[in-house]
Order: sequence, then C-alpha cells, then structure tokens
Amino acid sequence: SSRSAPPRARAKAPSPPAAMVKSKRVTDMKNQRFAGNVLKRGEVPKSISGKKSLSAESPYKVGPVLLAFFLFVVVGSAMLQIIRVATENNAPPQMQTAPPQSMAEEM
Repeated sequence: SSRSAPPRARAKAPSPPAAMVKSKRVTDMKNQRFAGNVLKRGEVPKSISGKKSLSAESPYKVGPVLLAFFLFVVVGSAMLQIIRVATENNAPPQMQTAPPQSMAEEM
C-alpha cells in the first residue's frame, strides 16, 4: 500500500470586489501627487485635501437655505400653536345654581 494521496488543490484567495481593484498606474499617480506633502504636515492647502474652507467662502457656518427652513419651522409651529389655542373652547363651565336645600330635607 504505497499509494500516495492525490495532490490537493490549493484554495484560491477570494478576489477583491471590482470597486476595490485599482491599477498600478492610478496608485502611482496618487502617490506622486501627495508625495510632496509628506513633510508639510499642517501646511497643506485645503484644495488639495478635497475639503472646502468655509471661512474663505462665507463667514456663516449655516447656509441661507438651512436658516430659512429653520425659521419656517419655528415661526410656522408658533403660528399654529397660537391659532390652536385661540380656537379651543376654553370657556369656564357655567355654574348651575340649584335652589338651596334646607337642613330639614336632608334628615
């Protein structure tokens, strides 16, 4: 019984999804683009990092559309609350006057 076992097939490593596959050329271009910034920590302009600087464009941190929406919601809800309170029937209940009962009737 000197039979040798059949060779096992090696399991292949799973291939990465198509979105993760990058060509070496694209990777090298990105490395060259950012290689000069390695020693300039903290001094890199905002345009290179891909983020816009809010202070350069506008001194406001909240955009006008968001501010208008916030005001619309706050003022609108206040107006609706005023209208709701004004239209509620909050008249105090009228007191019904009953004829006074004498002590003799209760006994």
